[in-house]
Amino acid sequence: MAFAPDGRTAVTVGVDGAVNTWDVTDRAHPAPLAFLTNPGGSVKEVRYLTADGTILTVTAHRSVQVWYTDLDRVLAAACDRFHGTISRARWARHFPRLDYAPPCPRRAAADPA
Repeated sequence: MAFAPDGRTAVTVGVDGAVNTWDVTDRAHPAPLAFLTNPGGSVKEVRYLTADGTILTVTAHRSVQVWYTDLDRVLAAACDRFHGTISRARWARHFPRLDYAPPCPRRAAADPA
């Protein structure tokens, strides 16, 4: 287990190697935030690297994974990687009750309807 520098979140590794992040603002009632899936195998060690929520995990096979938990940082990386956004037609098909608000609005739609 490791606490973020601000003390409001923690990351744990279960006996099965699963990695979970928690809101520990109320230490008596931790609230789950996210489950991180490590493709490299069972996690044996976990550390917070930065105040913005960057986490480092090490597996039993000594592979290292860096996790970015800051949503803005993760979204920016995903937008850069996939070079596009969802079209209005596809948005309407998958999210019919939500106003059109693609996560990568700066790029032209590269996604056919």
